[in-house]
Amino acid sequence: MTKGREDSGNIDAHLKRAFEQIQSDPLPERLLGLLDDLRKQDAEGRQKPVHDENDG
Repeated sequence: MTKGREDSGNIDAHLKRAFEQIQSDPLPERLLGLLDDLRKQDAEGRQKPVHDENDG
């Protein structure tokens, strides 16, 4: 049964390394910037009157 514990330790170490790499990657910051831009565009779009196809 120690094999399972060893595998668990390896998985934990792998996940820790992966999360550290993700946190140090600048990509999430760029994605957050894009998300903010999309939110602004959405807010601006909601302020404009929307033409409903059923209005005729």
